[in-house]
Amino acid sequence: MPVPGDNLQQDPDARLYWDMNWTDFLPSGVTISASSWFTSGEDANLLTSSDSILGGSLIARVRLVGGTLGVRYRVVNRVDLSDGQEDDRSFWLSIVEM
Repeated sequence: MPVPGDNLQQDPDARLYWDMNWTDFLPSGVTISASSWFTSGEDANLLTSSDSILGGSLIARVRLVGGTLGVRYRVVNRVDLSDGQEDDRSFWLSIVEM
């Protein structure tokens, strides 16, 4: 599970699920009510799909597909919270042959 700021790796042919655990960032009793994912990099070839909310509404999940070999992408998870606040966390994903 990535931690905000991590630099992780994925093969360009992989289709992997990545989770963002919000437990340590949310006040007690606050949960995720909506989650969206965005990617940015040198190109738009890293795609998001199958996003969901898990773990008692404290974990956001996304499936990342594709990407260009040698490109580093920023992956952002933006959430709406049960108390009306919004927040986001991100990690870096480098596409490498594995």
